[in-house]
Amino acid sequence: MATITLTNVQMRYCNLVKPYEPKVGAPKYTMQFYLEPGSKELKDIETGLEAAAKDAFGPEYKAKLIKAKNGQGSYSLLPPEKNTDEMADGRVAVKPSAFADRPLPLFDGDGLPTKDASLFYPGAFVNVQLRFNAYQPPYSEAPPQVKLDLVAVRFSKHGEKIQGRRPSITAEDLEALGVKMDVTGDDLI
Repeated sequence: MATITLTNVQMRYCNLVKPYEPKVGAPKYTMQFYLEPGSKELKDIETGLEAAAKDAFGPEYKAKLIKAKNGQGSYSLLPPEKNTDEMADGRVAVKPSAFADRPLPLFDGDGLPTKDASLFYPGAFVNVQLRFNAYQPPYSEAPPQVKLDLVAVRFSKHGEKIQGRRPSITAEDLEALGVKMDVTGDDLI
């Protein structure tokens, strides 16, 4: 399976030190970053994606291949109209993952192994090694996929922390905006 290393990508969200535990399915290490259309990194991913798909699924792969990935951590071989992860501004979201059945290798800026969570946060820049893993899901209606597996992540540099949640709006905030709240908890029963 081919690998690719991307340098200085800014994480938008991440679960690298402690795996994400979904309600259904196995725990996974996950991250997300955006790539600009036409960037070298996106072209490198597309090249690796096509090579893995061609090796695994033969010469017919290209008619089905899309550039953006689905929300399940895989690039799906679906028609282009099924593209759901292209951002409104044209950037492409990349969401590699790795099952948490073994530790994900994490490295500090000096290349030494670490589990220091303060290095891996939304906004930090990292170098990430990814593996193209082509497979046919076990359920029959699913299309063949090329999954981007996380292989290893190395901290590169600090960036401005990206907040993942909207701040809470208080009654005072609404009042300052001229919005009057005349609903009580009893009104909601």
